[in-house]
Amino acid sequence: SKKSYHVRVRYKDYPTVSRTFKTKTRADRFGQKTVHDLDAGTYVSKGAASKTVTLNEAFEKFIDALPEKTHTQRIYKKNHVSYANIVRQSEIGKLKLGNIRKSHMAKFRDQRLKVVSAQTVKNNMHGISRVYKKAISDWDISVENPVTGVERPQAPPPRDRRLEVGEMELILEEARKLTKQPWVAPLIEFLIYSAFRLGEACRIRPKDVLWSTREVFMQTRKGGKVDIKVPVPQCASDVLKEFEPYWGGETVFHVTPNQASSVLGKFHQNLLLRGVIKNPLRAHDYRHEGTSKLFELKNSDGQLVLTVPYIMLFTGHTSVDVL
Repeated sequence: SKKSYHVRVRYKDYPTVSRTFKTKTRADRFGQKTVHDLDAGTYVSKGAASKTVTLNEAFEKFIDALPEKTHTQRIYKKNHVSYANIVRQSEIGKLKLGNIRKSHMAKFRDQRLKVVSAQTVKNNMHGISRVYKKAISDWDISVENPVTGVERPQAPPPRDRRLEVGEMELILEEARKLTKQPWVAPLIEFLIYSAFRLGEACRIRPKDVLWSTREVFMQTRKGGKVDIKVPVPQCASDVLKEFEPYWGGETVFHVTPNQASSVLGKFHQNLLLRGVIKNPLRAHDYRHEGTSKLFELKNSDGQLVLTVPYIMLFTGHTSVDVL
């Protein structure tokens, strides 16, 4: 049978503290720390901790301990900082870990669903759940995870929006009228022809465009890839060339991904309200359109030009299923 080490700490007039560990090292460490904390008056029992630590405080502790050496780790940490900010703005952030019930989580879920997508709410709930799991496993806090058992919102089916015949021309015609934002039309056109993600396109720097090989250098790409050269179709390269006199100093398209997303969102909404387009449109739909065009590309004999592995070089998909 496996050994276990039972520690019992009796100190002055304090109630006896006892715990069982799998290793002698952890048992010794617990005993020494408990005596030290009791003597200093800072000891908090396992059960009491759940009544003293708020979810906001737990998130801060969780985030502070996250590594950020690799690109994947930095993205993971950035996501949880975002989740923490959402929690901080909600009612449950100020509640103690042990006081948050499933009903609180259900209310949090329903309120978030009024303003963001189902997938975003699922991500928020996953983030909270990870904090609770950390508190239980590593911080020795006796508490139940209130996210467990709460129904997660169902994400809608993947979008299959394609541009209709003549729709691309109409959109670009309207985009060229935005004289205060001259980057909108070339950005949309580049997204359609390259199948890049919006964030990837907005981060392209002038020095990243490699004319000789018709590639774009990327410091990072979704999926953890770093410092890679991504091929771009000739038509996408032509868009960059035509727009070159108007490139920004830091980035080709002048704007951050968030700024571009906001402007395009309002632009698409305006097109829909005016009847220029008949169906709702999102910036990511341009990537879908571009990916579909790569599959449809044919030579003069009517034969498909690109293979699936080569298309994945363009799009950056790491899985054929997702592609």
